[in-house]
Amino acid sequence: MTGLAMLAGTMAAHAEDRSTAFDFSGAYAGFSMTYAFGQSNWTDPLAPASTGVFDLAGRGGGAIVGYNWRTGRTYFGLALDITVTPADGTGYAGCAAGCETTLQSYAALRAQLGQRLGDGHFYGFAGLAMGRVDLAPVGFARQERDLGGWLAGIGYEHPLQDGWTFRAELQYMDFEDTRYTLSGPVWTVSDNRVGMVRLGLTRYF
Repeated sequence: MTGLAMLAGTMAAHAEDRSTAFDFSGAYAGFSMTYAFGQSNWTDPLAPASTGVFDLAGRGGGAIVGYNWRTGRTYFGLALDITVTPADGTGYAGCAAGCETTLQSYAALRAQLGQRLGDGHFYGFAGLAMGRVDLAPVGFARQERDLGGWLAGIGYEHPLQDGWTFRAELQYMDFEDTRYTLSGPVWTVSDNRVGMVRLGLTRYF
């Protein structure tokens, strides 16, 4: 009888643990710190000349709002991500004074699919992005470009207290080629590719 009582108590404790497990479904909002790293390449089709591929890097921050639905241990949802991350770099080969690319910010609408993993939530996501990119050959006017692109990544979030979770993400973004023109040299700017590490907090409602 004592063994049965202990078994019953253990099963009840497990049932209670399952009933109080964090639910990652519903509306949420959060913020994050970011570190971006990427590449750009300027090519002058008239010369021809090229800076070659050069590195971009920078730190910033962002916000995210979204909604998850749950079926069993699987979650799927939609989110809007807005991030300010001045990741910049300058290429000098073929551009003696320097040609600078800066990803100032981006907004992305992304779909997400995840699975409960222990107490946490492991997920993948992909979506469409719109980035604000500054182009500036040294000595010429800086130009802003709104570039379309896409992103994809993976993430994990772990429950804390009072509806909060810790979120970590690794993502990759690829923006379309563009041109620097207007009373200056004509340059084709390509390889606008940026990776990003995101660490932040999310509140579920």
